[in-house]
Amino acid sequence: GTVATMDRKSTESVPDFTRLHPLQTSWTMWYQESAKGKGGKVDWSQLLKKLMTFSTVEDFWRLYNYVPKPSEIGVGCDYSLFREGIEPAWEHPGNSKGGRWVFRIPNSGPRSMDDLWLSLLLSLIGEQYEDSEPDAICGVVISIRKSENRLALWTKNAQNVDNTKKLGRRMKKLLGLDCKLEFTSHDEAKRNVTGRTKPLLM
Repeated sequence: GTVATMDRKSTESVPDFTRLHPLQTSWTMWYQESAKGKGGKVDWSQLLKKLMTFSTVEDFWRLYNYVPKPSEIGVGCDYSLFREGIEPAWEHPGNSKGGRWVFRIPNSGPRSMDDLWLSLLLSLIGEQYEDSEPDAICGVVISIRKSENRLALWTKNAQNVDNTKKLGRRMKKLLGLDCKLEFTSHDEAKRNVTGRTKPLLM
């Protein structure tokens, strides 16, 4: 009886490593390769590849540990993480009325872009922006470029200026940024007209 009791107690104290931890939202990771060397005008959708959709903490880490880090992919390439069902494109209905906060990372910056990217991903899947309005964030993007890299937080509703500013402040706080962020609506970016309104700065 004593041995059986001890065995039962020891078994109860062992963590269940098979237990999954569901996320509040399902997310899809995308990879967009560079258009360099493709020749002519290339349709961006031909460069975009869906890597995986996940809905648990464990699947997020499986994906993150499997794919190359941003510092390991080529110039001109992007990684994106968006809510399931939303593509990382201005024209997608889930994004069309929104915009994006952009943080520019100098290539010689003091903080690793890999660390910043991971912090941004964790803040996203951890729903750390959801004290604003439901589903206010569509996704995040990291863009690898020659002179500088860019982190972007894509929002759903650019018309809600107060909430847009709140999301920018939240991003700065969560990532520990002490520099300016720039917000531009997708509508302005698409029109790209001379003399357009200045981007919102934070």
